Amino acid sequence: MFAEQNDGKEYGQGMTLEILSQEQLQQRFQTLFPQFLEVTCNATGRTLDEMREEQREVMSGWDFALAFRDKEKMLGYGGFELPEFSGIGQALDISALMIRKDQQGKHLSERFIGIAAQQNPDARFYHFTTQNPAAFLAIRRGLQNVGIETKFAPIDCEYQEEIELFNILQKIRFEKQTKGQRVHSRTGLRSGVYGKRLGDYEIRSGNPDIQRVDARMLLTGLNRQAGDGLLVIGKRI
Repeated sequence: MFAEQNDGKEYGQGMTLEILSQEQLQQRFQTLFPQFLEVTCNATGRTLDEMREEQREVMSGWDFALAFRDKEKMLGYGGFELPEFSGIGQALDISALMIRKDQQGKHLSERFIGIAAQQNPDARFYHFTTQNPAAFLAIRRGLQNVGIETKFAPIDCEYQEEIELFNILQKIRFEKQTKGQRVHSRTGLRSGVYGKRLGDYEIRSGNPDIQRVDARMLLTGLNRQAGDGLLVIGKRI
């Protein structure tokens, strides 16, 4: 199902897209891990020591990954899981989405999301953790670019308004809290999940969409400086 793809017309001159299954990730872990780690540190400003063991554990849970390269340089990557929720259906978990600083603004995140959604058409739900409203909007645009309209909680609605979204929140909450990552049972707030503010992005006051999303995120009690993240869950509409 997953194979290396190269489409110069769609992805840009000299840019290669790799789609890697969990098996391929395991086979190539020793060569891929330093490249994933380099992109992560470049994008977030965190040190190699801070990220090494955390990133190794995160990668072990991915079902597949996407990576854009320019020759031997990795420009960005996305890591994804495909959980199946009893009585609800399949979800696409956006576990990681990292773009090198010099590649940000080139819509690579949107491309990753669109490709991942197209590769997994049975997914009815999408979930991820973020503290950055611009990252949320990039994920939404990535889905819209491939014809998928989605309602997200808690940005577009309260979890309680959408029983399926609330049920998924409870299932993910239980799973993550058994691993020591506490998730608020009503808001999806993950207190201190990142340890500190992630990256050096700015909340752009001149963009009304970013301001709207930021206001909704702050209503949950999100504290970026304390390293909080927000678990966001979307449903196809």
